[in-house]
Amino acid sequence: MGKPDLQLSRRDANIQRLQQDLLLSHQAHDAQSAQLDFQEQRLWDLQRELRESRQEHQRQHSRNQQLREDARQQDETLQAQAHERVQQQEEELSRLKFQHSSVSQQLWDRLYPCGGRLTVTLTPGGSNQLCSVHYLWAAEEVGVSGYLHAILQLFKPPRPPSPPFSGGGELGAGECRMIA
Repeated sequence: MGKPDLQLSRRDANIQRLQQDLLLSHQAHDAQSAQLDFQEQRLWDLQRELRESRQEHQRQHSRNQQLREDARQQDETLQAQAHERVQQQEEELSRLKFQHSSVSQQLWDRLYPCGGRLTVTLTPGGSNQLCSVHYLWAAEEVGVSGYLHAILQLFKPPRPPSPPFSGGGELGAGECRMIA
């Protein structure tokens, strides 16, 4: 074999090596291309997940805002109702205080001719909304230490019932009977 065969043989080996390198390069390119396709698909998936996550976040944010608004409106409604109830209770209390004052004055007017001192406790009556008034009257003006205990039922007969310990009879308006 001569020199030209040796050159030819080197060329063939060189060509085969270059072909082998080219084949390896194509295989590496194909592998990188497949990896790139995989990465692109993963990127699209992540972008889709991000969009869905943002949409879900927006829905949750809107829902939270709606819940806050509902809670605020409910709070305002409850506060208004509570304020109205307080106002009604205050009006009822004023009415009862006025009624108490009126009843106290009526009792005082009945006892005044006898010079009694009055302590009044109101106890709500039954369904007819009558009030029982309990009072003690001290008869100091006549020098007798005795007490008249009576229960008046207002808005019923105008005359109070006689005390159980008085020995009978009824007291008229402005009358006082002392028990010694």
